[in-house]
Amino acid sequence: MTAHYKQQSLEDFAQKNIGSYLRQKTIVIQLRIDTELPWLESETYEFEAKTPRVLQHIQYRRNQQNEWVRELRPSPPLCMTRNPREEVYEKYVDTIVDTKLKSFARTAFQDSPNDFQRRLLELLCDYQPATDMKVRFEVTILKENTKFG
Repeated sequence: MTAHYKQQSLEDFAQKNIGSYLRQKTIVIQLRIDTELPWLESETYEFEAKTPRVLQHIQYRRNQQNEWVRELRPSPPLCMTRNPREEVYEKYVDTIVDTKLKSFARTAFQDSPNDFQRRLLELLCDYQPATDMKVRFEVTILKENTKFG
């Protein structure tokens, strides 16, 4: 699942599906996830598509019977390229994950008849992975304490 966000996967996808970027058609958009966070400006560019795949997206909605229905919708041919202010995006995403994700779990799954997804996301928010240095230290201690004779 995370392979989609690796640099090489993104470059391969762009090479396969995107023709050329029309840099003269820059559109500045403002992103905002929460009223407590500042607006984040991003430049998007129009592109020429090689395949129709990038000119549509999947959207799910509930029908009259309250069932989830998958719909293909048209998407504008816009993309973001690598931004020189990438550290600003990293900090923005870190802030969202550190301060907003847990409350999002409660809100997003409040109507769910099963609380598994909410609890799982909350647990992931609380999880603090060990640092590489801490892991090496614990492995060293464990090896030293399990030596025989």
